[in-house]
Amino acid sequence: MVENSSRARDDPQETLSVEREVHADETSKGLAPHLLGWLLVLILALLTVGTVTGTIPNPFFDEDLGDYAPWVVFGLVLLATGVLLNILKLAMLRTLGRRMESEADLVTIYQLVSYIVWAVVILVGLFVILGAGGMFAGLGAGLMGAALIYVLQEPLLNVVAWLQIMVQKLYRLGDRIEIKGVKGYVVRISMMNTTLREFDNWMDSGALTGRLVVMPNNVLLNDFIFNYTRDTGFINDIVKVDFTYESDLQRAESLLVQATEEVLGELMRENLTAIREKYEFRDITDQTIEKIMEPLWKLSDSSVTMQMRFFVPAHRGSYFKSQIVKRLMELVGQEPEVSIAYPHMELVRHKE
Repeated sequence: MVENSSRARDDPQETLSVEREVHADETSKGLAPHLLGWLLVLILALLTVGTVTGTIPNPFFDEDLGDYAPWVVFGLVLLATGVLLNILKLAMLRTLGRRMESEADLVTIYQLVSYIVWAVVILVGLFVILGAGGMFAGLGAGLMGAALIYVLQEPLLNVVAWLQIMVQKLYRLGDRIEIKGVKGYVVRISMMNTTLREFDNWMDSGALTGRLVVMPNNVLLNDFIFNYTRDTGFINDIVKVDFTYESDLQRAESLLVQATEEVLGELMRENLTAIREKYEFRDITDQTIEKIMEPLWKLSDSSVTMQMRFFVPAHRGSYFKSQIVKRLMELVGQEPEVSIAYPHMELVRHKE
């Protein structure tokens, strides 16, 4: 174990692999008590089936419980399904969890499989217990309940939106999104709602607020969805700096370019090709910010505003902007001919 850790420090890829393995082991250990609870319930269900079928003597009831046997067996099948699905989840985390890049993708696959399994088990169970005639009678009774659709329209819209999320992959677990002005990381997607771990808001720096936001899925049917990480994982950003008119503006521009290059130049060059490959059309690709370029100038009332453009990882934009400003201030402090503009009042006295 010590040898693996030492080698991981030297190789970033090895470090990521070790972290995935440790996380997968911790997650699977956390599932063990949950699985044990399911097994205990299954044992109780088996005892109940034995009592109903007469295999185990029943000291409490004289009534023949054999008529309820199909329903008890059906309940037993449901419990067994829950146990098997938990075993499947445990196995997936212990095997695929070490290989897949994103555990969120693995959990999404498991959720989709579990929904399908539950639907098949319930439909087949009801068909066996009620028989074909009973099923058709149940369908007829279901038609009578069509009036409830008006009452249940919100839940139904949630399900429709959930299907759209799953099929079109609008977002997935772990994505950084914004819906109806709420920004957050997607931590849970159910048939009824989506749970976000909120960032920004009053933090105003891309940091987590500590709140969970539960949003009905039907919201996305009538609103825009902004996904920061589903495509490239990078977003374009800017830093604006105001320099005084008395400054050496050419030198000020070179300082701003230097500060941005030192902070982001290498990162941008390393990720440029991956970003360009994601864009759909050549027209968009041609507009990609390829390198640290000269900033745009704009004349203001009391300063010259320079706007530096770049791209950054979506989840670290505020950090890199802060580093650029910090480095720029260090460079400006060494240049007496360059000054940052700020609001102030100057009194000029004239002689009569």
